[in-house]
Amino acid sequence: MSNPMQVASERNALPPLRRFPFSGGEVAVGDTVVGAAVLLDREDKQTRAGKAMATFTLRNATGAAAMPVWAEQLPAVADLTSGSPVVLTATWASGRGGTPEWKFEGAEALPVDHPVVLEAQPVAPVTLGLLGARMQALLSVLSTEARELFDVLMHTPVACGIGPLEPMKARFVAAPAATSNHHATRHGLLFHSIQTAELALSLADTFRRTGDAPDIDIDAVVLGGVWHDVGKLDEISYQGAFKYTARAAVATHMGWGLCRVTEAVTRAETTTAWQPTLRQRELVQHLLMIVASHHAQLSWGALVEPASREAWCVANADQTSAKVQPITDSAGTGTPLAEGWTRIGAGRFGRSQFISPTAQRRDGVAAAGDGVLRLMLPGAETGVSDVA
Repeated sequence: MSNPMQVASERNALPPLRRFPFSGGEVAVGDTVVGAAVLLDREDKQTRAGKAMATFTLRNATGAAAMPVWAEQLPAVADLTSGSPVVLTATWASGRGGTPEWKFEGAEALPVDHPVVLEAQPVAPVTLGLLGARMQALLSVLSTEARELFDVLMHTPVACGIGPLEPMKARFVAAPAATSNHHATRHGLLFHSIQTAELALSLADTFRRTGDAPDIDIDAVVLGGVWHDVGKLDEISYQGAFKYTARAAVATHMGWGLCRVTEAVTRAETTTAWQPTLRQRELVQHLLMIVASHHAQLSWGALVEPASREAWCVANADQTSAKVQPITDSAGTGTPLAEGWTRIGAGRFGRSQFISPTAQRRDGVAAAGDGVLRLMLPGAETGVSDVA
């Protein structure tokens, strides 16, 4: 914790400067804290009364927060722009409803090469090498025709956003899956897509092994799980702050996903020697339906409702991934409420969550039985660094 005397001494001690603790979990209400962060985004606007104000979104390795900056504070931060590393001063104060939140007090520029700039965007909690190994495990269950179709989708140049044609691979690996809420990290789209495909494959493999649906299409499940959110390459920008693009106002990621899959297949068919087989054409049609329906309900944004067993597997897996991973990501942060319960976030965006304090941790649990699913490969942390 810092008092005004400590504030001055910490500034004079730069570098090093501790990170600003955005979680606030160990900060008492009323304490003023100083630390390093990155001004990820600055939005200048007006209050309802017509006064100038701004909203600063700040981030470092401990998390992120959006803080209002009022008219009287603006002159002191006039030169700060998006991407600036800063010395942030804020007070952990009681907000609406009594929930603590950060109150902006001031910020000053740090050198542009300050180490905190590397923390401007969070990175997925799973290494890229392990994600590559998990992708290879998924691809290993595909038929030859489905794997060929996967390669067409990954490597055919398409028009994601405004600019030259380029294969989806580089963006797919780097992009976040959301601007907030779930998998909002670099490599987040890859992480969420792999996780969704794994969960969907677990469901499908259960139906297959138990004989309840022995003809369920494993190829469609894996391709649908991996590519269901590909439209987010058009919907979300990750240059600086994670933001929705202008294209997001035209169509949702489901609509853009239909465009990208169709474009990749059409360009490959008309500009290369590849000619889809009857099986591959069927898989494309099934994949388009999965992309369009993966939000499950029209009221949740789905363009159509799932119309196959495989589409329902992907839709349920998508929901599970999007709801479960944020609980894991926020473990150990927030405000403790009672044994196992924690309050995460503040105000109307806050939530209470429970993580069992007595459950035993089990790492690297592989699929059991005689199913095709083998997600945790021996030595997966080494030797693999690509996603195919």
